[in-house]
Amino acid sequence: MFNLLSMIFNFKNYDLKKYNFAMLTVVITLMSVGAYLIRLVQAEDENLFQKHLMGLAMGLVIAIIVSLIDYHFICKFYIIL
Repeated sequence: MFNLLSMIFNFKNYDLKKYNFAMLTVVITLMSVGAYLIRLVQAEDENLFQKHLMGLAMGLVIAIIVSLIDYHFICKFYIIL
């Protein structure tokens, strides 16, 4: 299991300095604006804001995990046309 994870994420060759924190900041800012706007338009008896925050949290975690996957691992599964 650990061997598979080390193949997928390849942390030995990963340099955190190359991670695109600017894009992550823009995404989090846009998510925050969207959450704020949903909070403004929801009625008192609705729970849209809580559902939206759950979706944002799950989406952000998934996006960070996917962005850490080594693309060389994915390239091994190409189909020759």
